Amino acid sequence: MSEYTAQADNFLKAHNLTFRAVLKSFGPYFAGETESRNIYQLTISGKGRGRYTTRFGQSINVTIKNETPTAYDLLACMTKYHPGSFENFCGDFGYDSDSRKALKIYNSVVRDWGKVSVFFTAEELKELEEIS
Repeated sequence: MSEYTAQADNFLKAHNLTFRAVLKSFGPYFAGETESRNIYQLTISGKGRGRYTTRFGQSINVTIKNETPTAYDLLACMTKYHPGSFENFCGDFGYDSDSRKALKIYNSVVRDWGKVSVFFTAEELKELEEIS
C-alpha cells in the first residue's frame, strides 16, 4: 500500500466513512473524446450522514491495466473549496472567460462543491486539503 493510499484510507477510518467504486460503463468520458475508458460511480458514505456520489472516468492508462479507482483517487481530485466567481475560476485555471465550455466546467465544479460542502464538515475539508 502506498503512502497516498494509506493517507486516504486513514482519513476514511478516522471519520467512520466507507468507499465504494462501481463500474458503470466503458466509453468516452469527456465531451469530444474518441478514446474509451472505464467509467465508475464512486461513493463515500457514513452512517447517519448520507453519502457523496460522483461519476469518475478512470485514466486510459489505468483502464488498460484494469485497476479499480481507490479512495485516494477520489479524495485527491475532489473539489475542496468554493471555486469563487467565474472570472476568478477562469483566471486561476487558464480558461477563457468568454467560453461556453469554460462556463460548463465551472458550473460542474460549483455543483460538486455544493455536494462536498454538505457531506463533509469544515474540519474534514481542512484535513482533505492535505490529501493530494
